[in-house]
Amino acid sequence: MTWVVGEFAVRFALLHAPDRILEVRYHRGLPVPEQAHLAQLCEAHGIAWLRDDREVEAKRSKGSAYVLAVLEKRDTALAGDRPQVGIMAPIEPGNLGTALRTALAFGIEDVAVIGEGDAWSPHVQRASLGAACALRIQHVPDLGTFAAAVEAAPWLLHGAANQAISDVHPGADFRVVVGPAWPGFTAEDLALGNPVAIRIDPRVESLNVALALGITLHDWQPQGQIRQPNST
Repeated sequence: MTWVVGEFAVRFALLHAPDRILEVRYHRGLPVPEQAHLAQLCEAHGIAWLRDDREVEAKRSKGSAYVLAVLEKRDTALAGDRPQVGIMAPIEPGNLGTALRTALAFGIEDVAVIGEGDAWSPHVQRASLGAACALRIQHVPDLGTFAAAVEAAPWLLHGAANQAISDVHPGADFRVVVGPAWPGFTAEDLALGNPVAIRIDPRVESLNVALALGITLHDWQPQGQIRQPNST
């Protein structure tokens, strides 16, 4: 099991991924109107709604958080006919969580965590603000496994690549991998895909994973693939 803490994240999970929630626990400090709203959502989905001050206090990092959702850890096979993001060997849970939220913001619902990294860590869940719950996430052991899953080779974000993301028109079902922290992709890794770069000022050594991913998806993801406010 894992958990996500905070009213915003819990409400997001209840609205967009209730099937992953095992129970919701709240603290006496949660304002009564919020209690009523979240309790109603839990009842609608048959999810237990429990008062548990001690558990919330033990798991929160801020005193202003008054509710948590207990989640099932569940890897899901990625859809082969949809765009996919690979995040390779993420070190910082906060960066991974922000990258997951960034992927969803641009309509990507299929994410592979390649090598080390745990998308179900509570620290990652917190950084994603619940967005991780709405994704199909699969942990794969290495880049070779991810590359071999679909016939078309993935695009690899690599600062030294000859072609830039603005030069590429990847198609609707592209796959892009954000590489590991320094020193980045190995020569063997680069042979498994198509290296492509984000052109930045040479005084800046690199971009973090979520920022690099956001720039790429903004450039590549057709706006028609992003849900509109009234869509379900």
